[in-house]
Amino acid sequence: MRADARNRPELLRIFDRFGWVTNSLAGKDAAHNFWLLVQHQTPEIQQRLLSAVEKAAKDGNASMSDYVYLYDRIQMGLGKPQPWGTQFKCENGKPVLYQVDDRAGLDNRRKALFMLSVRDHLKLDDLIKYCAQTGK
Repeated sequence: MRADARNRPELLRIFDRFGWVTNSLAGKDAAHNFWLLVQHQTPEIQQRLLSAVEKAAKDGNASMSDYVYLYDRIQMGLGKPQPWGTQFKCENGKPVLYQVDDRAGLDNRRKALFMLSVRDHLKLDDLIKYCAQTGK
């Protein structure tokens, strides 16, 4: 998207100057918004910044949920299974989970991060509406 490309230089300038935007640096909302910008960047940029958000999340200074969403998105982009089941695709107008490793343990991994079960996640109105609108 154009907006993602337009945001790229500023995002990289901020990262190069401050590192990952953490809760203590800018507050939870700003830290989450920074993650959202990264989530929509190129796979190369996502991979470059992944270890920084991982460290911040493990230190309690960023959202672990933001980290796992970015990790899963990178895995999906690489054509690899995702561990936490955050990424989906649309098939026949309905959300379908992108491939997952260790499907049997998926809901336990999600529960540990206070995430909805996969079944409930795929029933979210926003996902259903998105897939219905795209017609895929």
